[in-house]
Amino acid sequence: MAAKFTIGVDLGTTNCALAYAPISEEPAQVQPMLIPQLVNPGEVREESLLAVVLYVPGASEFPAGTLALPWDESRATSRNPGT
Repeated sequence: MAAKFTIGVDLGTTNCALAYAPISEEPAQVQPMLIPQLVNPGEVREESLLAVVLYVPGASEFPAGTLALPWDESRATSRNPGT
């Protein structure tokens, strides 16, 4: 199977980014890959940059379920990740 895309990864010290370009296009049309992420309690949004830091909230900082991710059903009723 032949490759269809070229993928670029930028592992920065503050943010990470992903991009891709179809190999068949001349000149290459580089497109950023949007990364789904929790941006506020109860709000998942696709962003072009992903922070390389992780904030781990205390058990009482957010209401139950507001940090649940839609693709992780096992944590849907959890107060916070890891609890």
